[in-house]
Amino acid sequence: GSVAAGGLGIKGGVALLAILASTGTDIAVTYSIDEATSYFSNKDFVEDSKKMTTFPLPINEEGSSAYEKCFEWIKGEKKKLFDDKKVEFNIHDPQFQKILKEATVIFGRDMLGTKDLDEKANNLTFLALLHFQGGRYRQAFKYASDALLCERSGHGAASLAHCIYATSYLYSESANENIRVQKEHLVPALLKEGSNKLTPFALTIYLDRLMYRIHSGASRPEELLFAIGVLNEKAFSESAAKCIPILTVRVLQELKRSQKDVEILTRCNNIAFLRNNKVSSVLDIRCQTFVGLRKVLEYLLPFIRLHEKDFDKNYPFTSANIEKQLAGFNSLEPKLRESIAETKRRIALPEQPPEDKQDAQEGTSDNQKDESHWWNPFSWF
Repeated sequence: GSVAAGGLGIKGGVALLAILASTGTDIAVTYSIDEATSYFSNKDFVEDSKKMTTFPLPINEEGSSAYEKCFEWIKGEKKKLFDDKKVEFNIHDPQFQKILKEATVIFGRDMLGTKDLDEKANNLTFLALLHFQGGRYRQAFKYASDALLCERSGHGAASLAHCIYATSYLYSESANENIRVQKEHLVPALLKEGSNKLTPFALTIYLDRLMYRIHSGASRPEELLFAIGVLNEKAFSESAAKCIPILTVRVLQELKRSQKDVEILTRCNNIAFLRNNKVSSVLDIRCQTFVGLRKVLEYLLPFIRLHEKDFDKNYPFTSANIEKQLAGFNSLEPKLRESIAETKRRIALPEQPPEDKQDAQEGTSDNQKDESHWWNPFSWF
């Protein structure tokens, strides 16, 4: 439930699903006008990722001696801080983040020292995971890259290394080769782990970050099509029924959010604000996102029909429900485009010159003004 709803917890997940499952296109969420005009910032992306679902602690205790020592040390420090105090553990907790960072410093050199390529690949993958959990995405990308370079001929690197590589790549400044990265790393990893119960979780982690970029225009909606391709593969059939809801929720959520942003901005009457915040460009991004995600939802519909019998019984999205929502989005699109065009027209209008100051004796004739001037004693000097 919480995974399918974007990591909001059970209560938040149920509330969001109830909103998104409505057959209308309205969304009962309030955004401020400043949020509606937000642009992509890599710094904000990294900061906001602290609230997103992330890879869990590893459960594999077997590896090189340096790996085992590092793993046991982390478990011991975690127990001191959380288990003994019966405090709910949160991987984003600053104290635990400090533990992860210390672990990479204390054990990193030993984990890199082994000459066995398989061991080194596993150790590098573990270091990439620790850095990813700690929000150090450049380092995570580097260690995942090194792990992939260590793979022996004929042996694939761990699927986790490929997933971390693809997900960390989203934090690069442009990520303009994302479709290639998906094809070469993420898709093979998902297909290889098609029957793994953690595969939907890995997809969730990736989608949360990709949708963040799509909302702000840093990535394009068509970058979601990799997931549609994966659903077509026989090797993924065991995970399809769990992954389709995860993808559907995110597409619907972002569709309605883009719609809401357009509605908020096109109703704004403060022309100076609209100009200063480059709202014309923002409206173009939100409109492109809306149209692109609507097409993704259309591509998803046949898979929803095929697998909906295997969805969780509490999951509210049926193919009939999605068809109604798509009809609503299709009829809404021309209205959004019309309101965007009207807003752009208002923004493009020349600024009105300030009104001339009215004479104190407004409405009087020129002779009367002169006479008034003559009888004003202060005008004689």
